Amino acid sequence: MNQDKIWDYYQNESMESFDGSYSRLNFIAKKFKKENRVLNIGVGAGIFEKIAKKEGIDVYSLDPSEKAIQRLESLLGSGKAKAGYSQNIPYEDSYFDGVVM
Repeated sequence: MNQDKIWDYYQNESMESFDGSYSRLNFIAKKFKKENRVLNIGVGAGIFEKIAKKEGIDVYSLDPSEKAIQRLESLLGSGKAKAGYSQNIPYEDSYFDGVVM
């Protein structure tokens, strides 16, 4: 799928394209309470995951790029990152307190 090639490129070879996202993602993370279970769809450079973990948010990640998920797992080691698509979320309905996409 061509979309997968785009995801793989930006999330693995051009991660600096997400550098400007920190303020926005930090603002979004502050909207959740500690220990809220939150799904982040589209991990980018893993910025939201790093912020959420620091804030005590129980963060899960979903991304079409298997390579990005492997990188995120090696960075955070949470066991809560999965490869997949938003149209087929591999969790039960109402499992999360919030979703970031």
